[in-house]
Amino acid sequence: MKKHLFTVFILITIIFTFSYEPVRILHINDFHGHLLPEADVNGNLKGGIARIANEVRIIKKALPNTLFIDVGDFISGYLYANYDTGESVATIYENLPLDMFTLGNHEFDYGFSGMRNTLKRLSDKALCANVFYKGKPLYKQFKIVKTGNLRILYFGITTTMIERFSPDIKKLGIEVREPAVVVNDILKKNHDKADIFVMISHQGLDNDMKIAEQFSDLDIIIGGHSHTLVKYPPVVNHTIVTQAGWGGKYLGFLRAFYEKKDGDYRLKYYDSDMLEPSNIWMEDKKIAKLADKAKEDVIRLSDMVIGEATANYMVDKKSVRGNENEMGNLISDSIKELSEAQIGLMNGGGIRSSLMKGPITMAQIEKVLPFKNGVVVVKMKGDELYKAFKNSLSALKDPALSGAFLQISGMKVVYYPDNNSFRLTLDDVRKIEKDEYYVVALNTYILGGGDGYKFDDYEEVFTEISGLQLKDAVAKYIKAKKKVNPYKDGRIQIK
Repeated sequence: MKKHLFTVFILITIIFTFSYEPVRILHINDFHGHLLPEADVNGNLKGGIARIANEVRIIKKALPNTLFIDVGDFISGYLYANYDTGESVATIYENLPLDMFTLGNHEFDYGFSGMRNTLKRLSDKALCANVFYKGKPLYKQFKIVKTGNLRILYFGITTTMIERFSPDIKKLGIEVREPAVVVNDILKKNHDKADIFVMISHQGLDNDMKIAEQFSDLDIIIGGHSHTLVKYPPVVNHTIVTQAGWGGKYLGFLRAFYEKKDGDYRLKYYDSDMLEPSNIWMEDKKIAKLADKAKEDVIRLSDMVIGEATANYMVDKKSVRGNENEMGNLISDSIKELSEAQIGLMNGGGIRSSLMKGPITMAQIEKVLPFKNGVVVVKMKGDELYKAFKNSLSALKDPALSGAFLQISGMKVVYYPDNNSFRLTLDDVRKIEKDEYYVVALNTYILGGGDGYKFDDYEEVFTEISGLQLKDAVAKYIKAKKKVNPYKDGRIQIK
């Protein structure tokens, strides 16, 4: 079936190529070091950089002048990237049929010097128009590619949130300029040098839509940062806007065809596929070997000590699903403090093992948090929190000890099970108001409806740990603290 579908869109592409000028782009974004295939809810292995690499080579061979682009956040965020500050991922990217990439905010996770060292071997493929170092562009701002009669200008843009995530970079002479100002400058200065303008944008779908509304001369935006899967890319003010999810779960393939009229090229037709790397995809053998080596290195290094527990963090079903728990405090404190949120929430059912006094290894953290849940930070009204704690109260009253019971940070809750009620306050004892907004760090499982939670109205906030797995965020917190001390402070009370 896959072979037939591939043949169909190859034939359609060839037909349109004879009539119009094509722009073909394969793209991924927010890869976060997810090198190996991972099981979905049905146990099917999806993703994997070796599969993506092989498919890209097949398509590029069948359709010359097809470009493969990464939209940033690829060297940090997952175990296979974090264990060696992105070196293994950079080695693999060096061997991919990659044409260009732009920077994401997580490229700066290892500091400015760490980022430059890791990306040194890839610098000839980097495009970033709005990051400056000592007054000059850090990397090449744009590149013009000739395809048939078309002159296509590709340029990179990244989020200004980098300066908030990594405040020290200003001291080093790094400046992240406002995207709209830089986009305007690129378009004006190169108006006569290119026919088509493509922005490789790591600033989130909402911001991409705003840029598209503002600049009618922009033709295509290949996006990232917000982890959005855009199955049907819209055309906004003459601009195609797309994005391919995150983690290598999809390989985006955009085909746009342009016709010259009155001296200008105009969009005649476009199509897009979000291809899913699955079991039927063959692997690129060289890339697969490099990915397997990274896995072996992680296994070897999983026993590396990342910190120390001064006493036992005891976890049992009753304590973590029905009362304040030291491990629950550690996890919720971790995501709250790293993200600078006001509140941290963690479902007790996701905490599966004790952590004993002494050296802490990554292997032990994996046992405590065995599920592949990510960290997400959102802005929501207090009313959403009250709905969430109503669900947590129901879990408290459940004789089966439901995993929905919430461990918390940055706030206090007093439950009155007999009256079926509770009281919520912040750490400073101010009441949580239903109509006020709060910034909350939690995991993707409960935000997505797990354990009976339903959040209807919220806005995602991108922070330093956006895109990290929960276990990696906790490990990062412990590593920074060096020593962690289990404690209870009365943040959860049951009357």
